[in-house]
Amino acid sequence: MVSRPKQLVKVQTIIELLKVLNSQFNTTNLQHFAVIIDSIFGIYNSVTTLSVSRYSTLSYRTVQRFYALKDINWLAINLLLFKHFIYKKDKKYLLAADETVKGKAGKQTYGIGLFYSSIQKQVIKAISFLVICIIDIDEKKSYILASQQLIVTNLQKAKKTACKINKSTQNALPKAKGRPKGSKNKPKTESEGTSYQVLKSLLSLVKSELKVFIPDLNCFYLALDGFYGHEAYLLLAIEQGLNIISKFKTNAHLILPFDGKQSGIGRPRVLGEKVNLDKIDEKFYVKTIKDDDSNVSTKVYQFEAFTPKISGIKLNVAVMIHTHLITKKVSRNVLFSNDLTLSSESIINFYSLRFQIERTAAAV
Repeated sequence: MVSRPKQLVKVQTIIELLKVLNSQFNTTNLQHFAVIIDSIFGIYNSVTTLSVSRYSTLSYRTVQRFYALKDINWLAINLLLFKHFIYKKDKKYLLAADETVKGKAGKQTYGIGLFYSSIQKQVIKAISFLVICIIDIDEKKSYILASQQLIVTNLQKAKKTACKINKSTQNALPKAKGRPKGSKNKPKTESEGTSYQVLKSLLSLVKSELKVFIPDLNCFYLALDGFYGHEAYLLLAIEQGLNIISKFKTNAHLILPFDGKQSGIGRPRVLGEKVNLDKIDEKFYVKTIKDDDSNVSTKVYQFEAFTPKISGIKLNVAVMIHTHLITKKVSRNVLFSNDLTLSSESIINFYSLRFQIERTAAAV
C-alpha cells in the first residue's frame, strides 16, 4: 500500500507534468495520458502497452490507439520535459547518436532483419532503432530526444547483393594500372544507406526543434561511433552546425600536414609524412594516465592530420596507446574531431560520454 506522503508526491508530479505538456494534447488525449502516467508509477517491471493497461482503467486497445496517434509530437514533448526539469542555461551539452539493437525470434515483427549486435559481437535476428540523445557533460547523464526504427527494404537488400556480386567479379579480373583513359571526375553522390538517411532526417528534425524550444542551448558537438567515422557523416554534422567526435580504426591512414619549405612552383604542398601509429613521434606526446585498478598505463598523443577517408579536411586526432603493465599487451584507440581547438582531454571525455546513450537506450 502506497503511503500518503508518497501518494501526494506522485499526484503533484503528475499535475506538474500535465501543466508542462498541456499545449501538446487535446482534452481527451490529455486525460488518457494522465491515466497512463499514473499507471507507470505503479509498474515495477518493464513498462509496455500491455502492462499499462493492466495497471490502469484504460483498455489495451485504447492504450495502443493512444501511442499510435500521429498528431502527437513526441520530440516536442521530450524537449519540453528536458527544458522544464533538466535544462540549465549555464551548462554545456552534447548530442550523441547510435543504433540500438533488440533481438527478436519471431517472423511477423515489423522491421525485423539481420543487424549487428555489439553486445553479442555478431549479426543477429533483431529490430534496430537509431536514437539521438542529449548528454549533460557535467552530470554525465543522457536523455533521449528522438528515435526511429531502421527499415531495410527488399530493394536495398537487392542492391547490396548486386554490389557484392559486382565486386567479386571485378576482383576476379586482372586490374589495369592507372586511371582508365578518357575517364572524368564524378560528383560525389549522397549515401543511400538506411542509417545515413535516417540520421540525416532525424538530426535535421532535432536541430530545428531545438532552435524553437531551447534557442540558447550550448550544444555544438555530435558524438558518434566508429561506424560513422567517415566523410559523409562529418559533412552531415557540419551542415547542421555541429562538430563531430568519432573514432577511426586502429590502423587508420593518417598524414601529417606539410611543414617544410615550399618549392614555389605549382600548387603548394599540403600533405607531409604518413603517421606511424606503432611509433608516434614524441613531440606529439601529451600525458600518461595510469589506472592501478586495471593495471593499464595509457599514453596520450595529439596532432593535426589528414586522411584519404575524409578528403580536404584537417582533423584534430587524439591517439591513446594502452599498455597492460603485467601482460605487456598493447592496444590503441584513434579518436578525432574536426574542431581543431579541442584538447585531447576533451575529445576523450566527449567520446566516452557517447556510451551513455547505450545505457539509456538499453534501459528504455
